[in-house]
Amino acid sequence: MLRIQRNPKVQFLGERLFYSMLKPFTLVATVAAILWFSGLNHFVSAQPPEAGAGTAESQAGHEGHDHGTETASDGPTSFDPAQMTEDELLKMFRSQVDEQTYKLGQEALERFKSQSEELKKVVTEMRVVHTKIRNHIIDDQPRYIELRDQSRKQIGKTYRAALDLLDFMPHASAMQFVNTMIQQRMQYGVYDAETKEGAAKLLDYNASYVHLALATARAATMTGDFVTAQRVYEKLDPEKEMEDLDRRLFATQEELKEQFQIEQALRDNDPDDLPKVRLKTTRGDILVELYINEAPSTVANFIRLVEEGFYDGLDFFQVVDHVLAITGDPLGDGSSIPEKFLQDEDKRDTVRMPLYGSLVMAKLPVPNTKDFVPNSAGTQFAILFSPLPHISHSQTIFGRVIEGFDVLGSLERVDPTKEKKKNEIAYPPDRIVEATVINRPDTLPEIKFVDPTAGRSATVPANPDLPPLNLGAPATR
Repeated sequence: MLRIQRNPKVQFLGERLFYSMLKPFTLVATVAAILWFSGLNHFVSAQPPEAGAGTAESQAGHEGHDHGTETASDGPTSFDPAQMTEDELLKMFRSQVDEQTYKLGQEALERFKSQSEELKKVVTEMRVVHTKIRNHIIDDQPRYIELRDQSRKQIGKTYRAALDLLDFMPHASAMQFVNTMIQQRMQYGVYDAETKEGAAKLLDYNASYVHLALATARAATMTGDFVTAQRVYEKLDPEKEMEDLDRRLFATQEELKEQFQIEQALRDNDPDDLPKVRLKTTRGDILVELYINEAPSTVANFIRLVEEGFYDGLDFFQVVDHVLAITGDPLGDGSSIPEKFLQDEDKRDTVRMPLYGSLVMAKLPVPNTKDFVPNSAGTQFAILFSPLPHISHSQTIFGRVIEGFDVLGSLERVDPTKEKKKNEIAYPPDRIVEATVINRPDTLPEIKFVDPTAGRSATVPANPDLPPLNLGAPATR
């Protein structure tokens, strides 16, 4: 029987999600991610599948799918929507819902088709411009970057439309597109609420694949839904089906839950006008907000450096999967020592938690140990790809990403600790093109610099010539 969501507002993360998890997860060859790597900055985009395309499993020809290892599901009977035409799907949908719900479902289908066509159009134009640039026919990189950013936004709109359509029916093209996007998001470590929603909706339709379970559990952890994360992880074999990231997240669920609750309480009381900075990178824009109440000195110094143009042109010299991306070193390799050292703010009465997307000040390492020199932060900072609960009282957390997680996830991976393979091609690191203050108070807090070897602090007055508060527009220097 076709399982239709009769209520488009249904909570898909209910018991029905876990019917599909009662049988063992099986790795299958899913549809190849529809990606395109630009030669200019390796931007990744996805195209929608053709209407009527099959599910991931049917497209892969069931390669790697051992039916003998599956057990019968006690949940609702599953089916292959690829075996139905769109008219047949709509006819069955019409027979099971009222007129209003049917109309909403039709509208959702038309939105998905419209967004898919728009995505094809903008991606095609982007490819044409890129090809002409590579063949020296034109020299118009700004146009390419404009189309790249349009493509990224249109991917998001198409993904949203596909998710909305799945509230009504298991449309094959929508399911395939969501699966493709989940795979891409996993590849680039994008674990937000929409990643959880997409993976969970496919699980809800009995698409019992390991990567969907992992995506659901990871995104649930990152977004504070620990009930879902725990229930999914408990259905997986830690050795055979989990990766290192999952074993780490699963082992620290209680600690992460406690830290997320602390952080959420602080966010609920955050003022609406927290300072914000836009990081324009070679991959696109990342918007961050700064915790000026919990890390006043660090935030004031960060804003000062941004307004001086310090971060413009600096590389993300270390970008490690599932861990962090680090920038802020003028030498470009993490070896520089700041001229002045900031006083740590991780021992204040109220501190922020190191969660997915948090901004953390980097400190000098203690040689031959895993420790860091206290009060040794300066200009380098990290953006976390996943929670790191053990640093909550040893590193200053001074902000978080609020927009641009897809940009963050697409940064070129650079791990200086890994030995290069012979003939391995190393792409140049991504960088901050320009950092701009979007919002800041008229008067910044005092910046407290210290001598880390002397144990004494010295207060540096705020610069009286700093520009005034400017909401919604870049600050002028």
